[in-house]
Amino acid sequence: MRRSDRPLFRLFFLPLLIALCAGSVAQAQPKEKDLRSVEKQIELEEKRRKALEAQSRKLSLETAALRRELIEVARSTQEKEALLTKLEVQLSRLVHEAKAREVSLADQRRRLAGTLGALARLSRNTPQALLVYPGAPTDMVRSALLLRVSVPRIGDRAATLAQEIDSLDQVKKDIAEKLLSLRQANTARTEERNRLRLLLHRKGALRRETEKAFHKNAMRMLDLAVKAQTLRDLIAGLRDVSVERRPQVASMPVPSETTLAPTRLLEGPPGGLRPFPTRGPLTLPVRGGLVGRYGETTHFGNTAKGIRLETRPDAQVVTPFDGQVVFAGPFRTYGQILIIEHRGGYYTLLAGLAQIDAVVGQWLLAGEPLGSMATPKGGKPKLYFELRRNGMPINPLPWITAKK
Repeated sequence: MRRSDRPLFRLFFLPLLIALCAGSVAQAQPKEKDLRSVEKQIELEEKRRKALEAQSRKLSLETAALRRELIEVARSTQEKEALLTKLEVQLSRLVHEAKAREVSLADQRRRLAGTLGALARLSRNTPQALLVYPGAPTDMVRSALLLRVSVPRIGDRAATLAQEIDSLDQVKKDIAEKLLSLRQANTARTEERNRLRLLLHRKGALRRETEKAFHKNAMRMLDLAVKAQTLRDLIAGLRDVSVERRPQVASMPVPSETTLAPTRLLEGPPGGLRPFPTRGPLTLPVRGGLVGRYGETTHFGNTAKGIRLETRPDAQVVTPFDGQVVFAGPFRTYGQILIIEHRGGYYTLLAGLAQIDAVVGQWLLAGEPLGSMATPKGGKPKLYFELRRNGMPINPLPWITAKK
């Protein structure tokens, strides 16, 4: 630049440059206000997040307590079912015995009636009738003596049988009363179980709502954090412009959302989840008798890959061991089935349920209620129970017998 041009430069270009720098500084001031507003919103959202975390922890504790209570109610229900079955067997045996004794008593009564009739006819005979009695008089005397000796014995036997019948009737009444009280208790247990299940469902719904709020809060935090970082970089860039006299805003990096992604809020496994035992005990999923063994030939001609348990109608079914539901619903000819995945590559399959109270993805602890058996018109329901490891079926009886 020629020395003669410097006054022109000072006169025209220097004020313009100063104005540009002043404009950059002035532009930075309202941006700083926006930044403070955003940061204040971030503080509020952080407080809201902490409150949501506290609410989620509280709900988790309440859900865990309800889970333990459900396990206890299901265990008590199964015990009542087993006791009901035992009493029904006793009642059936006593009824059969009572009928047999009543038949014996009726026979004894018929014999006694015939003997008493003969004795009555003999007693009506006068001494003169002995003269025309067919046969020797000594035979008639012997018959009379025999009847006199037999009658007390027959009477004693009849009295004993009558006492036994009365005793059996009383026992039947006692058992009927116990059955009635147990059925009432079982009904109360079922109502309590349904109440707890409903409460657990409501708590789960509330927890999901909290997690939704968590997610929304996290997304708002993400948006605010992106804005805050962008504004901070913008202000820094504008200050650089004012200091270094060169625009850098266009080259500012925009933060990636992947670096600020919110934490996933899916519900994890419950506390105390155990690894599947190599040969340890399993909780029997239902109370009942073993009617089909592993490895037996079925009536279809194939080999059974699991066991069958005959149960009471509407029997309670519980989780055999800690795990996560991976399938729940109808499958081919099995009906309603439920598959639970356990640690170590183990799976349990239960088929024959009329109602399933678990959903796919749900974590369960051993003893938690899964559903209930059917109430068929004829016969008793049967639960099919299968244990697999790495996809291969194995005999579950060693795990079940280890429980005893």
